Amino acid sequence: MKRVLAASALLLIVAPLAPALAGAAPETASEQSLREQVEVKDALADEIVAAAERRSGRDWDEVAKSGLRQALLTRSVTDLSEAAALGTPLEALMDTRAFGGNVDDLVFTPLPGCRILDTRPGSGAPGASIGPIVPGTPRSIFVAGTCGIPFPSAKAIAANFMAVDASGAGDLRVWPWDQTAPPQPPTPALAYTPSAIANGLVMPICNTATATGGTCGHDLFLQTNGSATYVAITVLGYFAAPRTTALDCVDVVSSRSLVAHGSVGFWAACPAGYSITGSGFDQGPAEGVEMHTDFAMSSTNATLCGAYNHTGVTQSVTCTARCCRIPGR
Repeated sequence: MKRVLAASALLLIVAPLAPALAGAAPETASEQSLREQVEVKDALADEIVAAAERRSGRDWDEVAKSGLRQALLTRSVTDLSEAAALGTPLEALMDTRAFGGNVDDLVFTPLPGCRILDTRPGSGAPGASIGPIVPGTPRSIFVAGTCGIPFPSAKAIAANFMAVDASGAGDLRVWPWDQTAPPQPPTPALAYTPSAIANGLVMPICNTATATGGTCGHDLFLQTNGSATYVAITVLGYFAAPRTTALDCVDVVSSRSLVAHGSVGFWAACPAGYSITGSGFDQGPAEGVEMHTDFAMSSTNATLCGAYNHTGVTQSVTCTARCCRIPGR
């Protein structure tokens, strides 16, 4: 309730901080109300994002924080005030696109092989003090925030799971962490014997957009069944939502001199890898030059310009093709 009152007080504070600019028309009542609403929503969104980051206990990457903040700003002041006051994990209710895109359309980023867990003594990797993992009890491990895997934008990993020096036959189960401690999946990540064995898998990890409370205290659960074994995990890359990028566009310009009472047809062609999206022409300041353009078909990927000079002197004419491509992630 205290934060609801704080949000209301902020409305009273920000109003006198933006006097009308000298010479500018004063704000109308509706304009002032809208400005105040925007300022309050900005402050509340920042507070909720900061709270989500603190609750996770880990640093979030800037892309994820910005995406969540923009999604929060689509909610009403009332929603945001209540969420801030009650500590409601509103980010858990946001569409998954708040974290940089639709998580159904994940993009793979390869990484140099990096050991995120190795429970053998002296391994030098996280988990070296754990020793063999005894069967029947889940263990929680971190993934994101290590080995260049961003938190919380990474939603899955490509990794090699290895069982070493097992005391007998058994299997290893791996599943995303959640504070509700869901049961192990029915299918093992690998089955092992006393001989070392490994298996490469794509494995989802804890997702702040869907996790209970919007919090990922860890990323994965591990559980051995049957016999105890040392476990080593090497990450080879991660999956994250695609990032929106602007089109990469260039203007290709082709110029010609057009003699008196002459005509010309010429092209402005897009370079390889670009597609034509627009066209234009320019005859400069001269009068008496008739020009036309034909927006090129995709098969030619160029603009065709034609011109006729009705004057008695040479004129300069220019043909332009606007060429764009979608840059890589």
